[in-house]
Amino acid sequence: MVPTPTHIRRNRIASAAIPVLGFSDWEYDMLDEVLVYPRTFDGSFGYDGTGRAETEGLVGGTGGAFNRVLALSRGDLFRGFRGPGDKANVGIHEFAHLVDKGDGAVDGIPAAMPREAIRPWLELMHRELRRHVRGRSDIPEYAFTNEQEFFAVLSEYFFESPDGLAENHPALHEMLCKAFRQDTLRRLRAAHRAGAAPPRRRQIRRRAGRAHRIPT
Repeated sequence: MVPTPTHIRRNRIASAAIPVLGFSDWEYDMLDEVLVYPRTFDGSFGYDGTGRAETEGLVGGTGGAFNRVLALSRGDLFRGFRGPGDKANVGIHEFAHLVDKGDGAVDGIPAAMPREAIRPWLELMHRELRRHVRGRSDIPEYAFTNEQEFFAVLSEYFFESPDGLAENHPALHEMLCKAFRQDTLRRLRAAHRAGAAPPRRRQIRRRAGRAHRIPT
C-alpha cells in the first residue's frame, strides 16, 4: 500500500494521542511542527533521500534551529503500527520524549509523574541502568543509553506489549501506569474480552541510530 497524506496524518495523530490518553488537559505546548520524511535522515534533520542515514525519529533540542520540531521517518512511523507486541514504535518513542519534556527538562522523569513516585522511579530506573548486562534483558538495548532513552524505550514497551512488560518487569509497568495515568494491561485485557485478537509478539532488529534525540 502506498501511504497517502491521510494515512500519514492518522499515524502521526495516533503517535501523539496514545501517550496522553490518560491526561485530562495535556497539550504539546512545546511542539510547533511534526515533519515526516520519506526515509531515514541524519541527526541534524538533514535529508538527502538516499535512506543511508540511520535516524528514524528526532526531537529538536531547546534553543536550536529545530527547537519545537519533531521529525519522523515515514517508513518507521508506519512500521510502528504494523507490529503490535514487538515493543517498537518510533512515533510513541518521540512523543514520549515530549511527555518527558513537559516540565522543561528531558531527563527521564515524565512531567506528569506524581511527586511521591519520582524518587521510587529514579531508584528503579538507575538500578536497571546499573545492573544492565548487554544482551541479557528483553528490554531493547537502546533503553540503556541514558535516563531519557530509558523512559522513551520503556514507553514503547508499555504501549506495545503491556502484558509482556507486566509479566517481566512488574515494577516498571506499575511506575509507567502512574507516569501516563493509564493501565495499558487493563485496556489490553478489556480488548481481548471484547473479541479483539491478541497482538502477535515478534522481535525486530533495530538500527543503532534509531530514535536519536538532540540533547537539550
